[in-house]
Amino acid sequence: MQADREAARGPDLEYRLALSGILVLSFTLAAPAARAQASFPDRVDRLLAEHRLMKVVNADVASADASIGVERSAYLPRLSVSAGAGSQKIDRDVGTSGTYSPKELTLSANQLITDFGATRDRVRTAELVSSKERHEQELQRQNLLLAAVEAQLTLVRAAQVVKFA
Repeated sequence: MQADREAARGPDLEYRLALSGILVLSFTLAAPAARAQASFPDRVDRLLAEHRLMKVVNADVASADASIGVERSAYLPRLSVSAGAGSQKIDRDVGTSGTYSPKELTLSANQLITDFGATRDRVRTAELVSSKERHEQELQRQNLLLAAVEAQLTLVRAAQVVKFA
């Protein structure tokens, strides 16, 4: 019965050992100076800083934070200025001829007094989205850390297999 289990695992075990040997060999043949300057914590820091997924998640957090400011700006007064100027020469057969030069300047200010909680709700929604994005950022960070630790452990395990072989 023991021999049956060993025979069933044989090809899979040989494949894993071969793959581990290839990984260890490629790791061993890498430039020693490059290995020496990049320790595991350094590689993890680099992974968290440069990985595409982390860049996307960081951009989502920044976007969500900016949307809070956009929604809060509804509480601020709005100032509008418009100006216009023109010139028209009028030649009439009957009546007064002359030049018409209109000038117009409009200045208006608006302040939100109440919208019965709609702005408050939009700000709260933006804050909740920002909070969700921060949790998503932490989740993705943890997933990447887990993958990095698993990869490191696989390398260590492969090195031990080669050492004992």
